[in-house]
Amino acid sequence: MHHIINNEKKINSITIGGWFTKGSFFDRVGKEGEHHFLEHIIFNIPYVKEQTLKFKESGLVINAFTSQELMCFYVLCIKDNFSEAYNFIYNLLNEKFDLSKDVSFENEKLIIKREIEYHYNYVEEIKKQLLLQMFENSCPNFNIMGNIESVENITQYDLIDIYDSFFTGDKFITIVGDINKISLSNNAYYKSEINTNVFKDIDVIGKNKYLIDNYDCEYYYYGLSQFFHKVHRNEGLVYSEYIKDQLFNKLREEYGLTYRINTANMNLHSGLITFWIFKIRKQDLGISQDIIKKIFSQKINLQEMEKHRQQLRTKNMIQSDNATSEMLSLGYRNTILTGEDPDVCNFEEFIKYLESREEDPYQRVIGIRT
Repeated sequence: MHHIINNEKKINSITIGGWFTKGSFFDRVGKEGEHHFLEHIIFNIPYVKEQTLKFKESGLVINAFTSQELMCFYVLCIKDNFSEAYNFIYNLLNEKFDLSKDVSFENEKLIIKREIEYHYNYVEEIKKQLLLQMFENSCPNFNIMGNIESVENITQYDLIDIYDSFFTGDKFITIVGDINKISLSNNAYYKSEINTNVFKDIDVIGKNKYLIDNYDCEYYYYGLSQFFHKVHRNEGLVYSEYIKDQLFNKLREEYGLTYRINTANMNLHSGLITFWIFKIRKQDLGISQDIIKKIFSQKINLQEMEKHRQQLRTKNMIQSDNATSEMLSLGYRNTILTGEDPDVCNFEEFIKYLESREEDPYQRVIGIRT
């Protein structure tokens, strides 16, 4: 079992994470949401359910998430609970439990369908539409939860198949916290060497389009997105903040068109997808489109890019100063972000890379009835 340890943090809490290197990209057609469904079901395994209740009664935090390429279960504890929490995560990754018994399958299916309904919003919808536009018909399953119809198609045997496949793939444990005086039960941790072949490589094939879904609305969500190859991930992260700043200044400060611009970044083994999304009125569509075209066609200011790099560096240092966020970051750094130095940016090469791209960025507008 691979272990990735950061025991230099002199803090009270310790976070232990167990990682499977599969996620929604591996969902089968017509059964999107399988891996997310499995995450829910694992919590209904009697042993896991019992331990979860015990941890919560002790004040510990236990949680999980599913992404496009990973599934992670983690426990946030203190030194007194470390051995128990570690053994739980270790067993979760190494012991194959019986999912054919009563794991509240039908009830969990209802919960997931309610979760899909609850989490639906226009920001997520426009991200989905932009991804479909960028990747066209070859789009992997970016929608982690799936949809009502696909979840209804999933059977308990489907989840057993996926669960079985986890034990032939890569798994690893991350630990963050001051554990210098604590011995791991199996005494076998070392730097992880994750097999990157388990991840899916994707290529952008979409064309630059300006689409409006509904003209009969007063307000619209305007979305833009770009894909950056993994060799330019660091510069892409900085560029996303740079563009956000440009959009904010033009749209709000100069024209008063919007008060907020949402940005999001999706880290994948293949690279980085960045989204910019904001809400505007119908009569502002034309001027917004002109501003966006101008911003993306103008020459990049290298001094501004460096300023945003320093800002991001400071934000990352602040956000990583707790055991949980550092544990999650540690897992991504040793899988999807393998070998990357967050402080290395070559903006000159990045500009050449952008100039070689045709018909970028991708745009879409989704109307909202009011």
